[in-house]
Amino acid sequence: TKLGLRGEYTRSQGQWLTADSSMVRYYFNLFPTAFVSYMPTEDWTLSLDYTRRIQRPSYTMLDPSVQVEDAHSIRVGNTELKPAFTHNLLVSLGYSEYVSLDFDFAHTTGNIDYQTTILPGGDRVSRAMNYGTNTSHGIHLSLTEVPLVPKFSSRDADGRRTIVGAWLALTAQAGVMREHYRSYDKMLDLRHWSADIYAELNAYLPHDWTLSVDGYYATPSVWSAERMSAWKELNLAVKKDFPKHGLTLSAR
Repeated sequence: TKLGLRGEYTRSQGQWLTADSSMVRYYFNLFPTAFVSYMPTEDWTLSLDYTRRIQRPSYTMLDPSVQVEDAHSIRVGNTELKPAFTHNLLVSLGYSEYVSLDFDFAHTTGNIDYQTTILPGGDRVSRAMNYGTNTSHGIHLSLTEVPLVPKFSSRDADGRRTIVGAWLALTAQAGVMREHYRSYDKMLDLRHWSADIYAELNAYLPHDWTLSVDGYYATPSVWSAERMSAWKELNLAVKKDFPKHGLTLSAR
């Protein structure tokens, strides 16, 4: 069991000559953490992890000057932005060093983003604001360097061998997430399911050569009021390690 409490004092100061604006803000926050782990056997581990986190507004989002994006779109910052706070809870079930099943829950207040207004002529004005809250939960299954073709040590005096790596190893993660975005003005109330999967196959060859292929796919998802299309990619790589010099050469 591990418990912690961190205090952070923030002083934020900005001065924007082009907008004839300035701001100074002070705030103090406490951030508790808690971690509990239980191992009923050598292979199984059950753990619970809680943290409270902060997201401070960026300097660009605080900047009240008009930022031109294109002929019909501008962005404007907001000196009154406050930080967003998130409660994170993670429950993990692990088997050996290779498999982990995670359930995570997060709740954020004071979400920071640009909210867009369409003017009568079609022009768009996006203003930074603390627009609302976000609640998410999901489940993820992770495989880490699972030895599909194991590399064994030499036999000991009793004739036994142990796994000391792999010639061919698989790393993969698949997850499903539920998001719920709500704005304080009740104009936005969006619930959405999304899923993603990632896999990487590494072939560890003699003389510190590695061949790898990895791929990623994500279903359509949302972020605040923005909808994002599906994403997919595939990568191939050849790597050569030079351990004596601490270098890696990679063609990807």
